[in-house]
Amino acid sequence: MQDLYLTRTSAPKEVPVAVYAEILRWMEEHQVERIMLDANTQGYGVLIDSECIPVGLVPHAELQDPKGLVERLEIAWNLYLSGANCTD
Repeated sequence: MQDLYLTRTSAPKEVPVAVYAEILRWMEEHQVERIMLDANTQGYGVLIDSECIPVGLVPHAELQDPKGLVERLEIAWNLYLSGANCTD
């Protein structure tokens, strides 16, 4: 398992096309340029800002579920905006 880097112009092959389409819509709506899904034994940590710690967890199975993944991104986004994830 490896980290997954998603931008508005590309996604790794491990991310299904339908899932990426939903993620892309979400990224455009929230004006997010990149997301990193940090691989770990429980799933993927969500990093919206690479200088901050993960703001959420996406279980492995949800990488195949567009709706579930977008729900996790929304939770992560709210934490990101609150600054609760930053290490400073």
